Amino acid sequence: AVQDKEFVPLGGTKTVKVDVRVISATNRNLEQLVKEGQFRQDLYYRLNVIKLELPNLRERPEDIPLLVDHFITKFNQRDQRNIERISPYAMEILLQYEYPGNVRELENILEHAFILCKGNIISKEHLPSYTIEIASELEKIETSSGLMSQVETDTILSTLKKHNWNKIKTSEELGIHRSTLWRKLKRMGNCNLS
Repeated sequence: AVQDKEFVPLGGTKTVKVDVRVISATNRNLEQLVKEGQFRQDLYYRLNVIKLELPNLRERPEDIPLLVDHFITKFNQRDQRNIERISPYAMEILLQYEYPGNVRELENILEHAFILCKGNIISKEHLPSYTIEIASELEKIETSSGLMSQVETDTILSTLKKHNWNKIKTSEELGIHRSTLWRKLKRMGNCNLS
């Protein structure tokens, strides 16, 4: 049916022609499953015309604020609420989190916060309890290190300029994770640099 672009509807007797493209997603290694005989090889090759691999959310922290805005808009429309934003501190907690459940977990965290938030700004108190551990770690770091030094700021900015504002190359040269660079840029007030 996929290859011939036609099918017989359930309960029907006539073949229907369709012009569709199948888009599918998985978190499993289908190549390995094919080798192990756990997934049909013919189906794999019919579906695997164009393969896109998306990195985990923890590897692309710059997407978190965009996704937070998206989910706030989505839940506002669905629940007829008027939550305006998330507090900077709550956002910092979300930027620190590892997201083993990827984007769905971020969505669930925000839905949890939406349910608990009675005002119009989501704050730390509205986030699930397991994020409190991250918040306490952040407080320890902020208390012990204080504000970023001017030397660190100058080093980050000069490395960004050297690499034409490429955050991946900059973080690699500085020897820090991209999420760490993102947080430092945010603290510097330069999180919108592309």
